[in-house]
Amino acid sequence: MELTTKDKVLIAIYTEYQKDVPNMREFICANKLEMDKQVFISALVKLENERLISNIKVLPGDSTIMDIYTGMAKITVAGIEYTEKLLEINSDLDKESKLKKVMKWLLDQGQDLTARAIVEGIKMATGI
Repeated sequence: MELTTKDKVLIAIYTEYQKDVPNMREFICANKLEMDKQVFISALVKLENERLISNIKVLPGDSTIMDIYTGMAKITVAGIEYTEKLLEINSDLDKESKLKKVMKWLLDQGQDLTARAIVEGIKMATGI
């Protein structure tokens, strides 16, 4: 299955949420996810509009969004349920098992740069 940009961003937020001390500001950004900044911003705005995430801060520019702050971003219950359904993750699993399942699923995506960036973030944070 081909992931949309929104799905990739939501999976990254879900993954960061699984950590004991999430650092959304550092790990949920266009550079870390190897995405075009405007595409990344658009995905975040759509995710918040769909109530899959909350607490992003939009910094408006002249005709488009100039920047976005993700430091306080939170995944909602609906966002967790959507991600776990998308990746076929049992909600009863412990966080390490969930992260392993995310990694396996993303590695199966092949050469997708965003998927690989999320996997590297999991490895750095957990040592899995």
